[in-house]
Amino acid sequence: MEWEYKADPPFTFFSSVCGGCQRLPNGNTLITESDSGRIFEITYEGEIVWEYISPFYGPYRGQAPNNWIYRAYRYGPEYSGLKGKALDPNNYQWFNAVYGPEALKR
Repeated sequence: MEWEYKADPPFTFFSSVCGGCQRLPNGNTLITESDSGRIFEITYEGEIVWEYISPFYGPYRGQAPNNWIYRAYRYGPEYSGLKGKALDPNNYQWFNAVYGPEALKR
């Protein structure tokens, strides 16, 4: 094993169904914690660089609503699938105002 991540306290990081990780070119790791609808990037030293928690809840097979995320990938701006796309974050200010971290505090 080359590297592992453990939360402190350990029980705060868990997915019973699925989840995943992706080693990024900069050495960081992108982790999908499916059960909590959380995606975060962490450095080799264990510092969380950023995280996203899905605000979108829906039913799943008769269970209580949840915000599960199956899998996530991080693509750099040089990724061919992004060519010709508008990547300016200012174009999505409305989205962040409604669903971003500050909106969730209200």
